[in-house]
Amino acid sequence: MNDLRIIVTGGTIDAKEYDFSEGKVISFGNPAVENILKTGRVRYLKAETKTEKEEDADILVLGQKDSMEMTDADREQILSLVLSDSRKRFLITHGTDTMQKTGALLAKNVKDKTIVLTGAMRPFLSENSDAAFNLGGALVACQTLRPGVYIVIQGEIFPVNEVRKIKIGGEGFFRKTKGDDLFV
Repeated sequence: MNDLRIIVTGGTIDAKEYDFSEGKVISFGNPAVENILKTGRVRYLKAETKTEKEEDADILVLGQKDSMEMTDADREQILSLVLSDSRKRFLITHGTDTMQKTGALLAKNVKDKTIVLTGAMRPFLSENSDAAFNLGGALVACQTLRPGVYIVIQGEIFPVNEVRKIKIGGEGFFRKTKGDDLFV
């Protein structure tokens, strides 16, 4: 499965310290992807994160930011990487607050690749984290969905332009705004 690349951009999934009252990452730890893949015994990906200079890396760390701090330049960097890469499938870990914005940019500019964004409402290192569940679902979705850009989180698949994140009382969830046939 050398057709798949995972891009790490940060977000709650990778938080080392997290302020639950503010819903904000205070500091980052090692990317959660590596530990989750090793624990899940995923054999077809090299579960080693590499910096952006490693062109052949299965898991590429572009940086780690709270998604509220991501800039248009950060999004353009993700887009440029996806467009310049010969792979056809990308899983991007991202903060949940602005993953839809990043996904919309990708959907507007990339037509022939399958791109799945995922993240977590609770950090991988915290009790009751949804990180491993979300990443596992996104990994399977990335391998089975037709070309397009999707958010896969909380056991659901959403076309990126048909979903919104809803926050109620400090809790977040995603809500689909339309229906669609997603599978190959």
